[in-house]
Amino acid sequence: MGGIYHDYAGNLSFKKGESGESNVVSCACFIPCAEEEKVLEILPRGSNGLPLKSTDSELTEENACIFLDSFLALPVHIGILMVDVGGPDSIQAIEIVQTHANERRKAQHKRNVSKLAVAYCMFTTEPILLALMAKGEELGEFPKRFSITLDQEEFGRQQTELFRWSTIATFLKHGSTVSHLHWKSRLENNLLFVPDLIAGLIYRHGTTGEAFGGIEALAKSSERRQTVIRDGKKLDLKALGISD
Repeated sequence: MGGIYHDYAGNLSFKKGESGESNVVSCACFIPCAEEEKVLEILPRGSNGLPLKSTDSELTEENACIFLDSFLALPVHIGILMVDVGGPDSIQAIEIVQTHANERRKAQHKRNVSKLAVAYCMFTTEPILLALMAKGEELGEFPKRFSITLDQEEFGRQQTELFRWSTIATFLKHGSTVSHLHWKSRLENNLLFVPDLIAGLIYRHGTTGEAFGGIEALAKSSERRQTVIRDGKKLDLKALGISD
């Protein structure tokens, strides 16, 4: 059917008292298999012919808008979570889930997981769910089978272990199967440039106030439920497989 591609913008780290200094945009895109070649063709590219990241100096407002308009014209769906990882709401949610997860792991004689591993799992899973729910509204049912590809720069051993476990639990509740779960670099799978671009442009807009036309395109796609954007202060812990 298709696959989820995920990436972050911002620094996934947190400390109490750093509210407002640890903003993150977590973006997941559902791309049908039949549309993958079209998406690769419309990626903005630099003078060296390689796809551009959101932080590349060659990425202009014009080519970012052209890409977003073309991408959103396809039958794709986007889930976006905007969250202050170091804010009190996030810290509280992370600690609740960490306690819950470590109680289970203690019974299984496994090592405790860190707050960072829990944060990675929570803030990666939620936009994936949002994108799949948006696709499900189009289908009339939650997607039954899909792959997930994540940017390998973001993961560590604990994050990998906890994410695999919670992913299986979360999507089994929806009657779905994850056919493949990969961590890849953007150069290994160019489709990862899509969530990088979207998350990075939103992050830039939110942190610097820099306006660009793509925000309007995303807002319109949100109105028609092609894009679902959630404020991280309202984390739905029950929707995640790591909390009852």
